[in-house]
Amino acid sequence: MKTRVLVALLLLAICTAIYASEESTDAAERWRKTQELNQMANRFKAETGFEGRVLHSTETMRLHVYRGNFPSVSFTADGDTTAFRQACEMIVEKILPNSPANRKQLSMSRISKSGRGYTTDYSQQVNGYRVEGAGYIMITFEEGRKYFSIGDNTVELPDDVQVNIARERAISIAIDYFKDQINPPEHKLVPYVIDDLRFHNPNKKN
Repeated sequence: MKTRVLVALLLLAICTAIYASEESTDAAERWRKTQELNQMANRFKAETGFEGRVLHSTETMRLHVYRGNFPSVSFTADGDTTAFRQACEMIVEKILPNSPANRKQLSMSRISKSGRGYTTDYSQQVNGYRVEGAGYIMITFEEGRKYFSIGDNTVELPDDVQVNIARERAISIAIDYFKDQINPPEHKLVPYVIDDLRFHNPNKKN
């Protein structure tokens, strides 16, 4: 009986030691990644003059969110859409070196204004297709806080991708699907389907 108890205690001690070692390794790795990203954020601030917060992710090892201002980008709450567009163009050029997207993949959407301020996003497109579930940079000028809020949700894509089915076939499949689901008039459905086609990475899990 005593032997069994000693063996059980020994196994418990070994499992605890292994778990503690794994936790320690994971924590050390997270710390290393965080420090690397902090250095990346500091370099970005030094190179662009950005003043504000830069948020990042140890999962993607990228800078994702910027909240603040650039000294060389001038915009105020009473600015118009033209001034906002010009400011956004300058901002995109500044964050692209730390983004997986490149300039020719990005297309600016319409500018809107809400209680927060002016907002727009740049959609990432490849061969005319937007990216499913991601692929955009959103820029908002926060009137109350008087700074820009920028979210980079772009993904790494080649400039040219292989399309498994023709555009016309994709539209036909989508129309058949929606007809079975909601049975709308086809003349109303076709423009919606064409506008909503997305690029999907077949190698992406789930």
